[in-house]
Amino acid sequence: ARRAELVSQLSWLTEDGSTLPQKALAYLLSYQEVCSVIPGAKNTKQLATSFSAADIKLSTEDVLKLEEFWNRFTNNGENLLPW
Repeated sequence: ARRAELVSQLSWLTEDGSTLPQKALAYLLSYQEVCSVIPGAKNTKQLATSFSAADIKLSTEDVLKLEEFWNRFTNNGENLLPW
């Protein structure tokens, strides 16, 4: 239940019709140091959806909001989430 609550707090990312996995991949690709990501896919539809993440450009505001969200659950890199 707690994970579902946390994921629901990211629903603003999908307002443009994209999926959370697409935005997660786009977030990783937004870093200049990251040249590729290796997504998992169970079928060709998921694979195509993942590939389309390369065309998604997150705004600076979106990246900052995501980092702010994540930083609520970390302490100097230490994960505070009890999963």
